[in-house]
Amino acid sequence: MYAAVDTASATAGDRLVAVKLLRSPELESPDVHPALARRLRHLSRVDSDRVVVPLAFDADANPRGCPCPTWPGSGCPTT
Repeated sequence: MYAAVDTASATAGDRLVAVKLLRSPELESPDVHPALARRLRHLSRVDSDRVVVPLAFDADANPRGCPCPTWPGSGCPTT
């Protein structure tokens, strides 16, 4: 997981995001990319304080990464 800055965000407090890189031998095959995209799309629609949802994703990128919001106590830098 990496910290990154979302320069497209108009709100300074929302600019810091965590980027989770998805590295797994199972993801090397392009045949699984549609299923991964579907799962990430479903996860991004979850509305829960207990779930960190991806803000964006590209199932075909290499490496695949998902920017997510950071929160205090998450272990990700928040400042």
